[in-house]
Amino acid sequence: MPKIKPRDRKKIGFRAERGTYYAKLGLFGGAERVTAATYEEAIELYDNAYADFRSQVFARVPNGKTFSECVGEYKERKLANGKKEKIWISGFMKEYQDDGWKQGRVQKTRVTAVGSQLLQAEKFIYLKFKDEASKQKSFGDMLMADFSVLELQKSLQSVFKDAGKSTRNQKVISLKMVFDWAIQNDILKVSPMDKVILKKIKKIPKERVRIAEPVLHEVIDNIKNIKMRVCAITAALTGMRPGELAGLHWQEVNFGDEEVNFGDEEDTGSIVVKYGRQLDGTLGSGKTERARRSMPMASAVKKALKKWKLRQPPKECQQDLVFPNVVGNIFDNTKWNEHYLYPACRQANVRKFTWYDLRHYYASYLIYETTASDAEITYWMGHHSISFTQTVYAHWLNDPRRNKKITVELDRQHTDWGDTLKFGRVI
Repeated sequence: MPKIKPRDRKKIGFRAERGTYYAKLGLFGGAERVTAATYEEAIELYDNAYADFRSQVFARVPNGKTFSECVGEYKERKLANGKKEKIWISGFMKEYQDDGWKQGRVQKTRVTAVGSQLLQAEKFIYLKFKDEASKQKSFGDMLMADFSVLELQKSLQSVFKDAGKSTRNQKVISLKMVFDWAIQNDILKVSPMDKVILKKIKKIPKERVRIAEPVLHEVIDNIKNIKMRVCAITAALTGMRPGELAGLHWQEVNFGDEEVNFGDEEDTGSIVVKYGRQLDGTLGSGKTERARRSMPMASAVKKALKKWKLRQPPKECQQDLVFPNVVGNIFDNTKWNEHYLYPACRQANVRKFTWYDLRHYYASYLIYETTASDAEITYWMGHHSISFTQTVYAHWLNDPRRNKKITVELDRQHTDWGDTLKFGRVI
């Protein structure tokens, strides 16, 4: 192996089997090794790449492609591949696929997650440091070679200022895929996305307002659709998410055996949460890893579900869904607030709340009206961790009224200890 100067060892290398030098360009996001015929040529390749990297100039190719053109080609070659129509399944949905697909429970979709993210990304506004607002372009109209790290970082910071962490990460990953594809097809040398550093998102948890019981009863009573009234009762007394209610099947509702008693208590039944409606309208495995759980069923829920099962129209029973749409398919729960709950709030003349607030009502009941531990509340709510539960409901969990209730309960159980405790002679 020819001798390479110590100062150049980070820049170039030598392939003994080929007898050629190569420039180490992996640091700049390009190919890891670029072959050169001579020592001097390898050094020149590295220095040019370093200069382009420092000046944020990325392969200004004649007749370069725009971001939209690259997205179109990327989607056609990478995302399509004969798989535009696919079944979205994950986890325990695999065992549900065989009979579920035949009965229409698991639906097809023509839009992939990455494809929909890129469709939105094309409309992002690219902010330049010196250009006026009137001259600003969208990402879709920008040439790939014209993106710079600092301007791209400024643009994305503006786009994601109100976005959640998960949403931002999905879009960033999708953007990186397109830029990496452009490198593979010699449209760019390096990807500016690899050097973009976005500020960490510090999301302040929203302080929940507990719904008063009289208000809750009045609003639910004003829901005119009997099916949705039963759905609202189930949500308020089980804490199920709207998507979980849309994916609930009768086979997952256990009404229990009223003739079998456990001491003075009867078997009140339970609801097993297995599936949840996804944004694309299909059934998935739930929002979190611990979304699959067994919920105790209050007598009010049990009676309401029994009555609804007897009255459910035959055409809605085709897929065994508890709360399907009028033709028996998965109900679009994103319309429930607008079509059912908000009109009921206006009729009751109260401040409107969402279907998800019914879930928070159940959480508040567990916190204030029971002695359930944080771990138990996490399980009933289907959260992925206790720390998440403590963050979301911190203002309720730390409420002095709850602490007082717990101490009253402890005194009721162990009041004798303080009275019967005796001390011997203190020396």
